[in-house]
Amino acid sequence: MPDEINAVPEAPGAGGWYTCKVVAAGPADDGRFYIRLTDKGQAFLQRWFYALPGFEREMLAAAFTSLTTGYSAYVMLADTAEWSQINRFYVQP
Repeated sequence: MPDEINAVPEAPGAGGWYTCKVVAAGPADDGRFYIRLTDKGQAFLQRWFYALPGFEREMLAAAFTSLTTGYSAYVMLADTAEWSQINRFYVQP
């Protein structure tokens, strides 16, 4: 895990590391894999993000693991705006 595991973003709306609940996940007809997240710190609620190209299947597998186990998703987002990219995705208890 990265050293920034306990980091919080510097400004609201900024990209950075977030601990989230996975709400939904799956592929779309545009070829991307989307994951719907809610930040446990309430920075954003039920927003869709897309997986980093080249790592879509791995991130989707991690999202499904989070959904089925109830574990948190620890993600690095490019931005908190809906439809932004997820750059890293970890599952943690």
